[in-house]
Amino acid sequence: MMVLKTWAPWKGHIYDIEREQKQKGVLKFVFYQDDRKMSRIQAVSVSQESFTNRVSVHKDYRGLRDADLNKAAGITDGSFIHASGFVGGAWSIESCVKMAEASLAQHEIEKKE
Repeated sequence: MMVLKTWAPWKGHIYDIEREQKQKGVLKFVFYQDDRKMSRIQAVSVSQESFTNRVSVHKDYRGLRDADLNKAAGITDGSFIHASGFVGGAWSIESCVKMAEASLAQHEIEKKE
C-alpha cells in the first residue's frame, strides 16, 4: 500500500519504481486525500495501459454509498465505492485501509478457488 498526503499524478511513477526496485506488482492500493479532505482508496492496475486492477475493492462494497457501505464494510465514515471496484472513499484513512485489507483477503480466497 502507498499513502500520499494529497492526490498527485502517481500512476506512471509506480510502474517505474516497481521496475527499478524489481518489485513488479507489489502495490495493490494507493491512498490519498482529495481536495475535500476525504480519504480515498484506489486500486492499482496491472499495467499503466490497463484498466484491470491487480486487486479490486471487495465485491460486497462495490456500488454502495454511505450507510449501506458502512454496514457492509464495518466502518462508520464510508462515502462510496465505485461499482467497478477501482476507487472509493471514506472520511478516515483507517476506514480505507480496513476496506483494502478486506479486499486483499477476498482476493486471496478467490485465488485459491
